[in-house]
Amino acid sequence: MKINKLTNANIYLNGGSLAGTVEEFDMPDVTTIQAEHKALGNLGTLNYAAGFEAMEARLKWTCFDAVESSKLMDPFTTSNIQLRANLETHGPQGRANQVPYTVLVVARPKNVPTGMFKAKENAEFETTLSVDSVLVEADGEEIFFFSALTNEYRVNNNDRAATYRASLGL
Repeated sequence: MKINKLTNANIYLNGGSLAGTVEEFDMPDVTTIQAEHKALGNLGTLNYAAGFEAMEARLKWTCFDAVESSKLMDPFTTSNIQLRANLETHGPQGRANQVPYTVLVVARPKNVPTGMFKAKENAEFETTLSVDSVLVEADGEEIFFFSALTNEYRVNNNDRAATYRASLGL
């Protein structure tokens, strides 16, 4: 038996470390749009993937950093946001292995946070992002990649949208 654990991470914005300035990074979910199929002769109704919904991510800042947060204030410019973590594998004798785990998100800001203030509490700032693509890697190996802009969808380096792009002449 083995258990894989991710318990902490660092965020990089366009290559610069945000260590100590981000409390949470809610990464995008890649959610399919389902097309329903029902026909005479079928006892049930089936759903088939017909595309993907728009993706969003969210950064919750621990403090106001004018230099770093201003990099996410232009809705016309994409930024590279990378999460870097340590994927630990635990077994019966304890920690057996450690490998890098990374997620790269290409996104644009949907809002410019000006803060939420409460008496005697730290101000809170959250940036919501519109996501164009997401890449997940473990130990340098691509696990998953999706780009809404280029119609790419890969799982374990298997291009699941190659035929789709060829059929459309893309």
